[in-house]
Amino acid sequence: MVYKFYVYDPSYKEELARWIGPNRKDSLLEKVEKLKTRQLPLLHNSETKQILNSKHISTRSISQQVCYKANLFVPRKLQYNSFSSINNDCIIGFWIHFPEFESDEFNQSKFFSPSKQFWPVDPAKNDIWLSYSEIFPQIRSFIQQKRSPLLWMKTKDTFERFFVVWW
Repeated sequence: MVYKFYVYDPSYKEELARWIGPNRKDSLLEKVEKLKTRQLPLLHNSETKQILNSKHISTRSISQQVCYKANLFVPRKLQYNSFSSINNDCIIGFWIHFPEFESDEFNQSKFFSPSKQFWPVDPAKNDIWLSYSEIFPQIRSFIQQKRSPLLWMKTKDTFERFFVVWW
């Protein structure tokens, strides 16, 4: 089981290479390659075979499969576009650069920045909401540390998820 969050960076030439981690430290293609070359082959390591044999399990009887769940975020200006190489149902939000977050359009909304372990949670389940002026110093601090925070935004009864990227 793999559960990853990627943002779409149109500056890359190859379509699938455009799906990168929000902090630019990993990518969809890198993860798929790591699964194929390093993680799935672990079943055939001598140490693995020894442990399985001691439990009377043959590696020949094991069929490996991967469930790859992704939450995808596209640039705000592309959020209503369709993308041919991926499951568009996985697009759950957008991303913006920090200067865009500094604009007045966000003043009337409420925000929460979940820690990474809570990224998959539905924002509608959240009870703690901060004003723009309350959340802004936190976001600025993340950006200064070259970290791209995920934000949940509540506007009246509408909830949105987006990353503010540092790059």
